[in-house]
Amino acid sequence: MRIELDELAHLKSVFQTLLPGYHISNEDFGLYSELQSFESLYDALFRALGYELRADARGFYYLLPEEGPMTLNVTTQKMALLTFLMVEYFADEGKDPYEAIVKPTHDAPTLARALHDRFSEPLREGGLESADAVEKCFVTSFRRLGFATINGDVMHFRPPIVRLLDICVEFGREKRGEEAAPAQPAGTGEAAGAAPPPEARRE
Repeated sequence: MRIELDELAHLKSVFQTLLPGYHISNEDFGLYSELQSFESLYDALFRALGYELRADARGFYYLLPEEGPMTLNVTTQKMALLTFLMVEYFADEGKDPYEAIVKPTHDAPTLARALHDRFSEPLREGGLESADAVEKCFVTSFRRLGFATINGDVMHFRPPIVRLLDICVEFGREKRGEEAAPAQPAGTGEAAGAAPPPEARRE
């Protein structure tokens, strides 16, 4: 495929924005529109440079390396931990985690204190030892990578937050399913060679 660079008016801005890990979403109107209009050209260009341009139908683009295992750096690990704890926090409050997290706005200091008060131990183990550290992660990392916007104390999670939410919600469901499942005594059941109940036997 021949790549006509002259057609890509915002090539430099798109490249410089995506390469550090930022997620361009439909809230980044100009760059998002550029990627939508010339997606195949950008995809070919990034593949030539060793990257894969991922387009999520929920309204954002991001880059992944084409080869090699995916690794989570310290910043991403902290973001994933915070997202998982937000899912747990809102689920414990009886709220739908997706709806609660992606609602229009949050007060960043208040949310940070609530998470730290309830999950201080896992946060400490994850390198977030205070409510201030939690808030700083929101203000710096989430914003820098395109997962949130911050205006004063007001925080809004952007469309890419669903990347982390998908993983965390599924993990939470599996965890709660395992906790709810009754333990089967050793040496019982079909796996141990016992006969199935009469209604399950074939004549």
